[in-house]
Amino acid sequence: MRSLIAVRANCLELAVSPSDGTIRLRESDAPGVVLTTTRARLAALLARIKADEVTLRPFHPFGGYAGQ
Repeated sequence: MRSLIAVRANCLELAVSPSDGTIRLRESDAPGVVLTTTRARLAALLARIKADEVTLRPFHPFGGYAGQ
């Protein structure tokens, strides 16, 4: 299973591993970098974002965080 989330030409790719069920995420601009997590941890992160408990900053794969 694969999903794409696109916002303003930025694309986050999400896939679920068929072998172990882990979730894998990668930014289309940096396809060699893959983050792996579990459903529970991703759900917890999304819940904190929805509750406005996390400050999101634009990240540039090769330049760090914007405004640094």
